[in-house]
Amino acid sequence: MPQVMPSLLHAQRQFIGILGEHADRGVDVDITSLCERFTFDVIGKAAFGIDTDVQRNPDNPLFKDALAVLPNITTGFLYHLGRE
Repeated sequence: MPQVMPSLLHAQRQFIGILGEHADRGVDVDITSLCERFTFDVIGKAAFGIDTDVQRNPDNPLFKDALAVLPNITTGFLYHLGRE
């Protein structure tokens, strides 16, 4: 876990920075999309050792491919079972 912390902190700082930028401009933010990208950044670095930077670059091909492979990840039976 200690090896993951710097990556998590970096991703968290980016997340907060993006929220701040939107707030400064008075622009709405798609929080669902931003949280997905935050999660992808953390998992990419922690599990695979790769910097995806999808929080700043949502057009990252790896991220787009992952979304295409798992388009309904939050609509399945197990997802809803865990929410009740």
